[in-house]
Amino acid sequence: MKNRAFLAVLIFLVIFYSGVLISATYHQGADFEVYWRAGKSLLEDTPLYDPSRAGGMVLKYPPWIASGFILISLFSLPIAKCLWGLIQVLSLGSLVLQLKRSSIKQPWWVFILLVFSYWGLWIVHFLDGQVTLVATAIAMRLFEPRLFTESLDFSPMNRKRAFTSAIRFSFLVAVLSVKVLTILPVGVLFFSVGLSQGASQFKRDAKKWLFYGISSGVLLAVLSIPAWRSHGYLSLDQFFEVWLKTSQSGGQLLAPAQVRGRLNPSVPSLILQALSIPASLQIYDKWLSVVSAVVASAVWLRVSLRLSIENRFIGALAIVPMIHPLPFWHTYVMTFPLFGVLVLHALSSEFVRLRKWLFFSWFLMIPATEKVFGRAGLFIETLGPKVWATFIFLILAAIYLRKDDESGRIAPL
Repeated sequence: MKNRAFLAVLIFLVIFYSGVLISATYHQGADFEVYWRAGKSLLEDTPLYDPSRAGGMVLKYPPWIASGFILISLFSLPIAKCLWGLIQVLSLGSLVLQLKRSSIKQPWWVFILLVFSYWGLWIVHFLDGQVTLVATAIAMRLFEPRLFTESLDFSPMNRKRAFTSAIRFSFLVAVLSVKVLTILPVGVLFFSVGLSQGASQFKRDAKKWLFYGISSGVLLAVLSIPAWRSHGYLSLDQFFEVWLKTSQSGGQLLAPAQVRGRLNPSVPSLILQALSIPASLQIYDKWLSVVSAVVASAVWLRVSLRLSIENRFIGALAIVPMIHPLPFWHTYVMTFPLFGVLVLHALSSEFVRLRKWLFFSWFLMIPATEKVFGRAGLFIETLGPKVWATFIFLILAAIYLRKDDESGRIAPL
């Protein structure tokens, strides 16, 4: 009887709060409106990249990403917003289910609390109607360690598996390139596996990586055709010039306080703010983001070699918002898989220090805001608490997680 009552309460909470999140996208969802108009542009053959349209609120993502919005743009905007809200809810559910599979013994209430612990970021993401959560969930579904660790066998018996792996890898690349720098986890694992396996094995897999590269290029090219057609099949250099110009128009429409302020917490933003570099000089943001990505990736490559492939991947996902020039709060949903793994590990171990540091970093990530703590929270926000929280997550992962066996389960150092 108690189990049935608990299940009923659980179902009620899931339905109720899913409705709250979907409603947030329905009533606002400004970013989703950009995606919806992008899909409409492809259907109506009007230029996809046009900064002068809608006050500059146009798609700035790569051309192959736009094709993903065609289907949902077939619906009217109100219906499309509801559907997009539902897709975000399902994406969140997908992440939770994957965490549950990695820790079957933990009861469901643990995962419900885990979801609510990130409520502040979920509501921000749904209010914007952003794509980051969806991309993260799809990437987590597509990711398999064998894509990076197994050699491809092109013999007749295994050819199907080889092509399936290449297709899976290609879609992983496509999804994770949604904000360009979000492709970083693929690059990190590419070099990480190379370091783990050694130069000789890496050279033997050269044919695999070449095949992956060709299949990824073909997929991105095919997905880019609708966007290219919307611009009248311009020459490729002109087409990509238009896209690059449009992608750089976002920051110019934002107030300096947004680009360098508390709403855009990232390593480049904090450094440039400390150096008093004007927000109008956004070339510094881009170059510093690239430098930050290289440095952060190199450090994570070194310290994560003892981790399972899965944990290296989710750690690399968490790095993305730290080094992105315009992450805002919603991009930090990419830290949720790493946070979830750490929490589940803390619950199954006796490391009191891990639990204390996790609570402190969670405090920095979620409640340390002006809305919760007033002026004190406002001051904390100017210090980039989400950046520091992510940094602590990564340190905790490097210290407390390691590969236990070939199944990839986690265990304390």
